Amino acid sequence: MAFKVRCVVDRYLSDDPQPGIVLIRITDINGRDWFFIEKQAMVVSGSVEYLTWESEFPRPAQMRCTVLVRYRDSKNRDVVRIDVSAPDHIESLEGETQFEVLAQDVFESAS
Repeated sequence: MAFKVRCVVDRYLSDDPQPGIVLIRITDINGRDWFFIEKQAMVVSGSVEYLTWESEFPRPAQMRCTVLVRYRDSKNRDVVRIDVSAPDHIESLEGETQFEVLAQDVFESAS
């Protein structure tokens, strides 16, 4: 089963390589923002439009991930621990690949 986590593309960084490099952000259950620099093809914005320097930011996107565990935390929130290194070998600028996010930000995907 494939999963995606909601994320945000904060800005366009480079045209090389095509179709371009973007700065991506996810926010964990503690409110910490984690940043990623990736090819825009690694995030699915829900449209066929490619992002450019002229695109409006921030904009919603989705990143593929693996669900490791689901649980209810001490604040009674539904939480999912995800790994973004599978299947696309993505990691944060700090080298982290596993994050705890709200369950509402993770959904099943056909791809």
